[in-house]
Amino acid sequence: MRAESNDHYNNTWYQRTAEIESLVLHGLPIKERYEREVNFVLKKGNLNLRPGDKVLDVASGIGEHARLISRRTGADVTATDLSENLINQAKDIDSLQQQTRKDAYHIVGNVNYEVRDMGDLETKKQYKAITCMGTSFMYLGTHEAHCKALSDWHKLLVPGGKLAIQWRNDMRSVAGDFKVDANLSKRTKVSYNPGLDLLRDEDRGDGFYFKYGDQESTQLQPYSDLGKIRKNVFNRIYIDEQGEEHDLGKVQAMDYMKKDAFPILKRMLEEAGFKNIKLVPNEKGDPLSPDGNVRMFAVTAEA
Repeated sequence: MRAESNDHYNNTWYQRTAEIESLVLHGLPIKERYEREVNFVLKKGNLNLRPGDKVLDVASGIGEHARLISRRTGADVTATDLSENLINQAKDIDSLQQQTRKDAYHIVGNVNYEVRDMGDLETKKQYKAITCMGTSFMYLGTHEAHCKALSDWHKLLVPGGKLAIQWRNDMRSVAGDFKVDANLSKRTKVSYNPGLDLLRDEDRGDGFYFKYGDQESTQLQPYSDLGKIRKNVFNRIYIDEQGEEHDLGKVQAMDYMKKDAFPILKRMLEEAGFKNIKLVPNEKGDPLSPDGNVRMFAVTAEA
């Protein structure tokens, strides 16, 4: 268990900061962002899921990706997250949505929720697909933890099963103050200062910023011929409607998800036993935000 990250994601305010981030930077209510990400992975990742297939969704948060996968395909999804707070929210949302799901969809699979760290998932269960959505993979913290997770995930897949790691990149170069296109969202004001990204919901009056620590590009010794990986350490600071700050705790991220780092991730996947490793749809990605500035990518691989 990664204690620092667990504090971060278990914080009462974490999900609210995710909602603000989606509104301000992506121009989308967070539920719509979840839908676009799932539709992208199911279609471009060619998961070919059918009713009753077993799927593991890691770092599932409040479970919306898992519920959408189940609705779209009829698969039985196990949704895991290291945050007990987020899993409890997921269960509450699921109980409220169950009847709506049955009314709106002809095919409805089951979704089960477990408090589990995506870097420590030893189990005898086998899955047709494993999904890791929304840049979650980079937050395992250390290179060793990432390698262990990939090795564990390979063991959890049936022969021919597929892994899909999805992420999003903002193509804008942030320099000085800027506004997201007002057509995207009413929440348009983004203030930027060196070392401080302040994202605020102007309607509710709350927001958050990133407090950055160490940031460096580092060469991983086994892959020194393939380039460098960007490592970031930061705290997420939520500012409530009364102006009080709440520190969600420290997180370390290793950014394997950039296009230039794909050769390193590809070799890590190969060493874990994966084959047919692809970057989808291509290096340009698919639009996530309505203005096309934020784009979606995924790496898929077969066991």
